[in-house]
Amino acid sequence: MLFRRGGRGAALAALSATALALLGGWAVARAGSDAKIEATAFSVDSTFGFESGAESAICPGHKRALGGGIVQSGFPEGAVQSSGPLDWTGRRAETRDGDKAKQWYASVTNYSSGVMDFKVFAICSADSTARLETQVFRTESNQTGHAVAKCAAGKRALGGGVISPDAPPNDPVVIASGPRDASGEFSAIDDGDKAKQWYGAAYNNNSGVDHSKFRVFVICAADSNATAQRTRFDVDSPGTDADYAECPAGRRAVGGGVIPSSRPVRRFYVRASGPLDSTSEMESTEDGDRATQWYAAVFNYPGGQTRSFDVLALCES
Repeated sequence: MLFRRGGRGAALAALSATALALLGGWAVARAGSDAKIEATAFSVDSTFGFESGAESAICPGHKRALGGGIVQSGFPEGAVQSSGPLDWTGRRAETRDGDKAKQWYASVTNYSSGVMDFKVFAICSADSTARLETQVFRTESNQTGHAVAKCAAGKRALGGGVISPDAPPNDPVVIASGPRDASGEFSAIDDGDKAKQWYGAAYNNNSGVDHSKFRVFVICAADSNATAQRTRFDVDSPGTDADYAECPAGRRAVGGGVIPSSRPVRRFYVRASGPLDSTSEMESTEDGDRATQWYAAVFNYPGGQTRSFDVLALCES
C-alpha cells in the first residue's frame, strides 16, 4: 500500500471526453487513446547500507513509450537517481533526438534499513507517432544542474524524464522532472493546458568526481490532445509528502511528473513519480492497466522552509 498524503481536497470533478476523433467520416483513434501500462517489479535490499537498484519496463511489439516512472510500495524512503525513456537499444548514453522511446528506465537508492519494493512503469501505445527530443546538462561535484527539452511547433509533450548516462551513476538524485507550458514558468501550467516542454534538474551527491552528465528527455507528438491536470501540495522541512493528479473521467494518463512551484534549489529531491491505475496502489497497477492518475513523493531537507510542489498528469482522451 502506498503512503498517502493526509487532508486532501475534494476529488476532481468528472469531465466528459470522447475516445475517438472523426475525420472524413472515418473513426480515427487519437494517439495515446490506446495507451496501457507495462510494469516491472524489483526490490532493493538496504539492510547493510544505502543500496541502489535499476530496472526497465519495455513496450511490447511495435508499441512505443509515451511516459513512465517509478513508484515504491509503502512509505517512500528512496531517492530517484534516473527515470526516463530509452530507445530499443536500452543504452542510456545513445538514446538521441528523433528516436522512438521503447522502454522506461529507472534507478533508485533505498535509504531505509531494509528491503523496499518498487515498480518501474512504461505507458505504451501502438497508435502514437511520438518521438524524443533531448537536452544535455552537467552538474559539478555537490552542485545542482538543470535543462529544458522542448517540443517543436505544432507538437505537445506527452511525457519526459531525466537520466544520468554515466555508468555507473555517480550517486545523483533527481530534484525535478515535469512538464511546463510554452511560457517556461514553473507555476504557469494548469488544468487543461498543453505541455510544450520538459524541465529536469538533478543534484550530484558525489564529491569524488568533477562532474556528472545528465540528459533531459521530452516525448513529443502532433497527433495528441493531451492536456495537464495539476495538484499542488506542500512539504514541511524536514519531511516527506506525496499527492496525486487525477485525469478527468474518460481520459487516461500518458505521462506526468513533479516540479517545484518556484525555481529549484538543492534542498529537496524526488522519492517517487509515476502512473497508477484507478486503485491508486502500486501493488495493484499491472501490465495492461489504464493509467488514470500520477503519483509523486518529495523529500524536503531539514533546516529549510516548507515548499510547494506540483504533481502533474498529462491526460489523453
